[in-house]
Amino acid sequence: MTLGGALAHVGWLGLPGSAAWGVVLALPVLVALGLRHRGAAARRRARAVA
Repeated sequence: MTLGGALAHVGWLGLPGSAAWGVVLALPVLVALGLRHRGAAARRRARAVA
């Protein structure tokens, strides 16, 4: 379940348990994507300086 799907469950369907699991499962993915983006940006900056 995506984070958007989790929010939809809690907001429109009234299923807070499903939403909680969706958020818990989405957080590691979002963190990994953020770290990957941060590393790529650092490599681009290092290449531009060199």
